[in-house]
Amino acid sequence: MAGDAVSGAGQKHGLSADVDLSGQLELDLFLRPAEDAGAPTQGNYHCQTEIIASYCLSLHTDTSIVKIICEWQEDFIIVRDRPPLLELVSVKHHDRMLYTTMKSLCDDGGIAHLFDRWLSYTSRPVVRLASNTRMGGRPGDYTPRALLDVCRAGELDTPRGIALIAHLAWAIMEMAAKSATLDNIPRPAAPVPPKPKRHDPAGLPAGLFEMLLRFVRSCQFDCERPAKRDIRDVNIRQIMEPAAGTLGFAPSAAADVYKAVVDLVAEASRDDSGRPVDLAQYLTSPGAYDPRSEIAQTVQRRTVSREAVLDAIRLGTRRAVGDPVPLLRSGQTPPRAPGGHHLIES
Repeated sequence: MAGDAVSGAGQKHGLSADVDLSGQLELDLFLRPAEDAGAPTQGNYHCQTEIIASYCLSLHTDTSIVKIICEWQEDFIIVRDRPPLLELVSVKHHDRMLYTTMKSLCDDGGIAHLFDRWLSYTSRPVVRLASNTRMGGRPGDYTPRALLDVCRAGELDTPRGIALIAHLAWAIMEMAAKSATLDNIPRPAAPVPPKPKRHDPAGLPAGLFEMLLRFVRSCQFDCERPAKRDIRDVNIRQIMEPAAGTLGFAPSAAADVYKAVVDLVAEASRDDSGRPVDLAQYLTSPGAYDPRSEIAQTVQRRTVSREAVLDAIRLGTRRAVGDPVPLLRSGQTPPRAPGGHHLIES
């Protein structure tokens, strides 16, 4: 009876008839796991990779981009050859959600973490929240939607703008009081006031309101990104195909070229060495570090350069037409394997 039940389960799930479904081992195959967050988490990481790829593919329209550093301080950093030289980007993907309160914007939207990282940079880079989750809440209240409207209207210096920044600051204070990781944000010296009284910046740590106002001025709320199930098709249709002529490939090769760039970004994002604590100093004063140092080599491994993107585009173009793809670029010699000189000497 158990064997029949297992066989029926196997046919229901599309297993072929020649698979032996007898016994407890096969029955366990269809046991639903108690925790099944791995696949959705990987999907969110892949969504982040595709967002980074979209910036890499914007090289033909934004010639100021020199390189992108993946998985460093924030989800990635854009390095330009003209001001603003650095842009910290935080990627957030949520299913069926809106940022309706300042608390959700700080926590789920990652604004508190982004602000903390921004404070560690002496150069005060620009920042961006790239998310598929919209800024919601009632426009007339102290909500993310109201903050976005005030930013777009250039009214941060008005009483309404000041009250919204104060509400955001108190929400960050509430998080900082409970967090062990927001190292650059001062803790509140007094209890956080109830929400009806958070429109007043009085009582905030000295200088915090002014720094947060500067941060919000430099922040781009890029919160209309496609969902992870759609992002590949959107990137191919809206970025790859229009750029085909400029980047030198046929529109029919767009999917292959896109995959090559995504693979390049994924490889840079997978570097497994530890993050140094003084990355901000390295990016603002790179000459202070020997290029052979661990921090310089780690940054290099996680960097996607303009040249690397163009190489990936050429690789994808060749794959699309069925040309053999060389493992080494023209003129490049293979690296010597560890211990190779000993073999030669013997």
